[in-house]
Amino acid sequence: MSSIISRIRNRIRFLFFAGIILAALTYWPFTSCNFLKIGYVRFICPLGFLETTIATRTVSWPLAIGFIFILGLIFLLGRFYCSWLCPASYFGNRLSVGSRRVFPQRLVRSVDEKWQRLSSGISSRVVLGRGDALALFIGIGLGVAVFGYPAFCLVCPLGVLSRGLIDLLVHFQLRWESLFLLFPLVVGLFFSYGWRCACPVGIVHGVAAIRNRTWVSVKDKDLCEQCDLCSKACRSGLYPHKDEPLQPFDCTKCFDCVEACPRGARSAAWKKTSG
Repeated sequence: MSSIISRIRNRIRFLFFAGIILAALTYWPFTSCNFLKIGYVRFICPLGFLETTIATRTVSWPLAIGFIFILGLIFLLGRFYCSWLCPASYFGNRLSVGSRRVFPQRLVRSVDEKWQRLSSGISSRVVLGRGDALALFIGIGLGVAVFGYPAFCLVCPLGVLSRGLIDLLVHFQLRWESLFLLFPLVVGLFFSYGWRCACPVGIVHGVAAIRNRTWVSVKDKDLCEQCDLCSKACRSGLYPHKDEPLQPFDCTKCFDCVEACPRGARSAAWKKTSG
């Protein structure tokens, strides 16, 4: 089951990423950070809607309808987007896989180990968590409200990557703001669970998913040997072998924990959980 989930997830991520590229080349008015217009309704990134509403102090009702619909999907599926659709996550994963194929394995392992030591050392001293990520998000939001400038778009890896791809493919130029892709890497040094949980789009999805209880990773206590492999595989820095159920604010439904378990103690289940 886990291998099937992994293959399906990777194919969906590839198709979504390829769709952004195709849309840019065909001048189709759709990007992952813009909106898709269907009749009166416009489906927009929830962060983009919030930013536009805060900056302009007005509500665009065609956008609001799509925004509410997307919130409903997040409530139903949780932070599904972050691991199954996000082009920034997919792009980062492909870069990682590509580097392991191009560069010598010894060099790759050395860089990984040094990065992990640096990140662990800084995050253990600073000790930033979910509340701090929310505080950072609220602080940027206040800046948007005061100055009316789309500051979220400058630091959001999803927006930076999408706009960069469009300009590179259509206009054959690289946007200067691509440098802001370094921002999530820097943030990853301070947050023990990585930059993914501090991504502004991820924060919005996490808040909207707080009450989500469907399609979760569940544990068979009789099979679990507390080997901790599921926690090491978790891309959000959670502890599936300890936490039951996993917090929907943080869990991105990637099910890497399911794939990592050698005894099949974890499985993906579509059901309402208690707690």
